[in-house]
Amino acid sequence: MPILNEFKKWLDAKVDKVPPKSLLGKAMGYTLGQWHRLILYAEDGRVGPDNNVVLSSFLENPQDRVKAA
Repeated sequence: MPILNEFKKWLDAKVDKVPPKSLLGKAMGYTLGQWHRLILYAEDGRVGPDNNVVLSSFLENPQDRVKAA
């Protein structure tokens, strides 16, 4: 995963130089906060990019689905 490794290095180098409340700062913070999930997704092809299947299995009542969205 050389591209992700380079992206992580770039994020780590730039995150302190960007105002955290700016859109870019928020995006960078979110990305770094979810990094472990991105790596899991990239390393394990069985893991999906979202949790819609899991969420649907918990929400059996159609009214609950509307509330969760």
